[in-house]
Amino acid sequence: MQVNAAGDQRDQSPYTIEARILAATWWHESNKNKYDMQLIRTKFSERFDGDPPRGDRIKEWEEKLFTTGSINDKPIHGRPKERTSLEVMQSVEQSPSVSIRRRAVELDMTKSTMHNVLKKDLKLKPFRPIAVQYLSPEDKENRVVQCQAILDAFPDKHSQNKTFFSDECSVYGDGNSRTIVWAKENPHYYEQIKQYPPQIMVWCAMNANCLIGPFICEGRITADSYLNMLENQFLPELRRRRITNSIFQQDGAPAHTAIRTRDFLNNHFPNRWIGKHGPVPWPPRSPDLTTPDNALWGILKKRVIHCQPENQQQLITVVKTILNEIGEDKGLLQRMSNRTWRRIALTVEVAGDQVDPHDI
Repeated sequence: MQVNAAGDQRDQSPYTIEARILAATWWHESNKNKYDMQLIRTKFSERFDGDPPRGDRIKEWEEKLFTTGSINDKPIHGRPKERTSLEVMQSVEQSPSVSIRRRAVELDMTKSTMHNVLKKDLKLKPFRPIAVQYLSPEDKENRVVQCQAILDAFPDKHSQNKTFFSDECSVYGDGNSRTIVWAKENPHYYEQIKQYPPQIMVWCAMNANCLIGPFICEGRITADSYLNMLENQFLPELRRRRITNSIFQQDGAPAHTAIRTRDFLNNHFPNRWIGKHGPVPWPPRSPDLTTPDNALWGILKKRVIHCQPENQQQLITVVKTILNEIGEDKGLLQRMSNRTWRRIALTVEVAGDQVDPHDI
């Protein structure tokens, strides 16, 4: 086999040039009598000690030799397969997010070839990026300092299990298209999406032992509505369950950082609450570190979509039912709490970076 400087393979035949010329000549001299082909193949096998070529191969050689004057195979343009796969793999390692179209242009190959190399030869699969909160270098420094402060303030399992992580979330009765249809031809599959699905704002607080809520919030959450919920719903529920000396966490939303909200927390959770301007600080832009955000809301939304509530009242009923079921699952609550505290410790280890890529 001959290979030129550009990598084009010009002669792929396993038979020598002498063998091909002789076989082609024998077929030509027989006046292409089909009854002589078996004799030619027998002579070839005796002369060159091996399996003879097929009859159609000998015919191709004869036509090529007596038409072009050359017995070599026609040039096969393009890169060898091994070289192509290596180039694509190197390109992916250097720039993993480049599109198939752009990568094909950069490596001078067709889009379909690039797709086949990525999928069939290299066994690679496409993955969509997960949207996360942007963190500046200053944010990362604050996350390290403040996560370490939280771990120092509540270093033991007992205090960690007593910590209520809280958050609010918009829950919809329907979502965007979630179905992928595989078919050889377009099945013209349609999925109906409600234009204005029912929506509610839900607030919960949870620790390793219980889930308190959901409390349904009417409209936008303000300092007044948030304080009213804490005073008239959250605290009475703690008393009803005889929960004492608990620790409370909240993020830095404006309603949470109002002076009257902080005064309320200082009065009812003295030195036992975590948040902006609190006795124990909470790192900014860190929803990945709260139990509702990194675990609860994902479970809730998947189950709500499965139920497909038709109106707001049905949505409220479905949300309450689902959260009550989660609150009764003590093993799940403990696992979600462990996940949160593991992530807080991991934030310190990874210098304040997003923990999702590290928490596998």
